[in-house]
Parts: sequence; structure tokens; C-alpha cells
Amino acid sequence: MAKNRPPSYTPAPEPPTDPDLRRRYDAIMAVIAQTQTVTAAAESLGMSRNHFQTILHRVTGALTPFLSVAADRWYSRADDGCARVLEETRDRVAGEWRNRAAVQHTARAVGEYARMVGVAAEA
Repeated sequence: MAKNRPPSYTPAPEPPTDPDLRRRYDAIMAVIAQTQTVTAAAESLGMSRNHFQTILHRVTGALTPFLSVAADRWYSRADDGCARVLEETRDRVAGEWRNRAAVQHTARAVGEYARMVGVAAEA
């Protein structure tokens, strides 16, 4: 049975076609794969180690939000669903308590009115 939602699979991105960007991409991937040091990658690109490491930190920083379990679509949908159900239940129970309090207040008011009418009728 076909599902009416977009696929959750994301295919691997194509490496850059620009030769300069491709060299940076390959150098960053080599450092992440630990097949090349930061210093060697920076030297191969003709930039300072500090500048290359800054770019590397930006890349790894951009990856970090996608590594958490909460970023996983399946889990986040389940968590949102649970949170939504809990919030709806909390609101419903609070509404029931407000209604119960209103009914009790009305019953007390009616009882007071009946008592006052009864006292007035006796007099």
C-alpha cells in the first residue's frame, strides 16, 4: 500500500563539480575520515592550518544538528505526537476541573439561594 507522504530517505549529495571546491571537499572528507591530518590538508590547499581548521569546524558544526536522535524525522514525529497527546489530555483534564468547579460553585449558590428563600418563607 502506497503512503501519502514524501520519502524520508535523503540520497548522498553529489560532490562539487568546481575543481577548487572539489579539492576542499576532498580535503575535509579526508580529515573527517582521519586519513589526512589538518596540517597536511591545509598545506595541500595552500592555506594556513588555522583557516582550514576554521572551515572544518564550520562543516562539522553544520553536521551536528542532524546527528541527534531528535533530528531523526521518525522519532521527532513520535515525540511531537506524544507531546501533543499529553498537552491535549492536560487541557481536557484542566477543562473538566474548571467545569467541576463551576458546577460546585453554582450548586453552592443555588443552595444559598434556596436557604435564603426558605428563611424568607418561614418569616
